[in-house]
Amino acid sequence: MRLTRWFVFSVGALLIVSHAFPQEHSRKSYLDKAIISQNGDTVHIFANAPRPLVQVLDVLEKKYWWKVNYEDPRLTSDLDLVDDVGPRYLAAHPGARAMISGGGAFSVDFPAGPALDRPPDEYSTLLVIIDAYNHSGNPGRFELRRDDKGNVDVVGVAAYDNRGDLAQQKPALDVAITVAVEERSMSETIELMRQALAQRIGAQVFNGSFGENNFLREIKVTVAGREEPTRAVLRRALSTISATQGGLRWRLFYDPQSGSYAFNVQ
Repeated sequence: MRLTRWFVFSVGALLIVSHAFPQEHSRKSYLDKAIISQNGDTVHIFANAPRPLVQVLDVLEKKYWWKVNYEDPRLTSDLDLVDDVGPRYLAAHPGARAMISGGGAFSVDFPAGPALDRPPDEYSTLLVIIDAYNHSGNPGRFELRRDDKGNVDVVGVAAYDNRGDLAQQKPALDVAITVAVEERSMSETIELMRQALAQRIGAQVFNGSFGENNFLREIKVTVAGREEPTRAVLRRALSTISATQGGLRWRLFYDPQSGSYAFNVQ
C-alpha cells in the first residue's frame, strides 16, 4: 500500500492515487467500512478510520440511502495529524514525513426508526452523530447544515491551529465564486466551479474523473452564480439530476501533506 498524496475521484467510485511514500500500514485496527447493528430500538455504529465520520456517512448511505454532503476541515496541527510513513521507508529516507488525518475509533448510538420498513429521521439522527463526534476527540469539529429543500451538509468548521488552540475556520465551499450564464454539460459545470474555487482559495482542487458515467457529460444545465458561495451554485447544479437517477452528493477532502483538496461528486 502507498500513502495517499493526492486523489483522483470518479463519480460512482473513489480512486486513491498514491504517489510518494511507500508504507507498511501500522494501524491494522482500521476498518474497511463501519459496522452497523441494531439491538431493539437502538442502532449502533462503530467506525475506525483516519476519517471515521466519513465511514459513518458511508454506512448510513448504504443502509438508508441518505445522500449526505461532506466537507473536511483543514487539519494543520500535529494534534490532529499522524505521520503515516512506514518504518522501512523511513529507514531508507531519514526525516521523511507523510501526515494524514489522525482519526481512529468512533462509536455512536441513536434511536431506530418507528418500524422495520421506516428509517429513523435523517436530520435528527445526524445531529446526534455530529454531536457525538465533536465530543469524541477525533480530528476536527463539524456542524450540520440543511437547506430549505432538506439537503444536508456535514461541514468541517474548526480544527486545532499551530498554537494548539481550537480555531474556527471558513469552510472552503463557503467561498464565493462567479459562474457566467451558459448552457454546459454537468461535467463541464462542475469543472468550471472546481477551477473557480481553486483560484479563490489559492490551493489546488483536484479534478474529478467521470469515467464511464457519461450521463454527466450528456446532461445539459444552465447554472449561473455571481459572487455566491460555491456550495449554493453546486447544489443548484446538482438539483437538476432527477430522483430517478438516485441524486448526487459531494465530498471535499483536504490533504494536509500537500495543502490541496480533492473533490468528489458521486
